[in-house]
Amino acid sequence: MRFLDSNVIVYTFFNQKRKNEENSNALKQKSRAIFNKIDEGEAVTTSVVNLSEAANILKTCYPSEELTEILELFYGRENITILDVTQQDYFTAIHLSKKVGGKINDCLIAYLMKKHNIKEIYTFDIDFKNFPWITIVN
Repeated sequence: MRFLDSNVIVYTFFNQKRKNEENSNALKQKSRAIFNKIDEGEAVTTSVVNLSEAANILKTCYPSEELTEILELFYGRENITILDVTQQDYFTAIHLSKKVGGKINDCLIAYLMKKHNIKEIYTFDIDFKNFPWITIVN
């Protein structure tokens, strides 16, 4: 089981031109390959916070109805687990952020991964190298 970061979701579905088009296309291809594995049944975990992060970015290029359809792709699938985030989870992430200096939502993911014994993450965010219990897969 791997954790699915919001940036993979965004690169899969984002459809506007980016400043660094060549790099963006490479990441889009990698993210689509990841989603092909998920479509073939690979089990992944994400969180409601990650889906919200992705939705906040994707709302710039999709009408609400289409964005809703994209988000619904994550629900009702046996191979995708969506974790809830409690107040205590987020509070722990804030303290982890103070300790390691990371972004709070990255610290939340790191904490959730440790809490649920998930060792690998699909992400394009190199900041996860700061968490020794996480292996980045892309």
